[in-house]
Amino acid sequence: MVLGVATVFAKFPINGKLGIQFFLLTVMGIYFSIIGFVLGVRLDAKLIDTVGFPVIILAALTIMPFASFGAESGFISLVAKVQRIFPGYYYTNMMNAILSGNGIQLKDMLLFITSFVLNIIPLYFLVPKVKLSKAK
Repeated sequence: MVLGVATVFAKFPINGKLGIQFFLLTVMGIYFSIIGFVLGVRLDAKLIDTVGFPVIILAALTIMPFASFGAESGFISLVAKVQRIFPGYYYTNMMNAILSGNGIQLKDMLLFITSFVLNIIPLYFLVPKVKLSKAK
């Protein structure tokens, strides 16, 4: 919708790089939606209200690689290693490559897909299995 309005009213050019960026952004949106869905079906409303903000902060910490800030300390390198477990790290690397005019490296794409799948698999088992009863 926003892209359509920008294209029509502001003459925003659509190209392949923009398509790739929107695709990657959509995949990240699906990733965070799955996490939100699992939290929604597993936790009661009061607990969701309590943990909502900390979960958002933790999610944000998984996206922006701390190493890109230029600080090199023991804690920063530890956090950077933990961030590599999550797809947001590779998403940021791919977006930076697109914005700088470089191509996306196959390694980043494969690690993005792998970390996405490996993070979603445990969440699948957290969704409660409900048997549907037949209407009588």
